[in-house]
Amino acid sequence: MLGFFIAMSIKLSAPLATGLILVSCCPGGQASNVATYIPKGIVALSVLMTTRVIDLGFHT
Repeated sequence: MLGFFIAMSIKLSAPLATGLILVSCCPGGQASNVATYIPKGIVALSVLMTTRVIDLGFHT
């Protein structure tokens, strides 16, 4: 909800607002991607799993 209100209050364009809302739904996802990148893990897999979790969250 906070991401939505921030996007509306500063009048972001639709693509930027969508990105902000998605990231605010799963804030740990970005930290997970960084934590995967630092030890040279498979970042693409981390991004895929984060995306899938967000997608599943919208369908529940």
